[in-house]
Amino acid sequence: MKRFLFIIFLLLTCSRSTVTAQSDQQTQAIVNRTLELLLHERGAMMDYQATIGGIYTIKAKMFYRGNKKQLVTKKHITWFDGEKYWVLDRRKNEVQIKQKKKENTGGMEDWFKMAKTNCTFTMKEQKDGYRVLVKNRDKAAKIKEATVLIDKNTFKPIWLKCRFFLINITVHINEFKTMNLSEDVFHFNPKDYPDAKVVNEK
Repeated sequence: MKRFLFIIFLLLTCSRSTVTAQSDQQTQAIVNRTLELLLHERGAMMDYQATIGGIYTIKAKMFYRGNKKQLVTKKHITWFDGEKYWVLDRRKNEVQIKQKKKENTGGMEDWFKMAKTNCTFTMKEQKDGYRVLVKNRDKAAKIKEATVLIDKNTFKPIWLKCRFFLINITVHINEFKTMNLSEDVFHFNPKDYPDAKVVNEK
């Protein structure tokens, strides 16, 4: 579920390819407004709750800018500066340092390259927001389709629903705001955790 945010970006970016339902210009304008928020050049914060299969729930807060991020959950804090991961196990008070693997994109910008021509979508205006249905053209895709609700006034995403294989996933976004994030946000600082054990994985 750490990648749920990237899934939202992936699906919304797909919308640049084919537009149906509402007028092309109106739909594109709405989606572009949402993308501008999500891709804010100085960074953003998203507080969310994801429910998997109606059973497992995870609450998290993510700070991100470009391919860099900090993800905070009850059990872990993850920092990623674009090249290196620091993962703090809060229970063990242990930090694992990992290098990004070549096959791991590590961020949303790489996802955009894969998404721009792979999806179509339809949008319906409702009382509670703009409901966007996104369908993936790739029959082998792990996520065939998803629905995103966008706030009419702020253009912020409200929730995302999709199916990963046979598992239903619902993500509620409690808070989203753009921020001016410094590089320090994406690096583990040993001074903040002086008693933590550091394990450097080769």
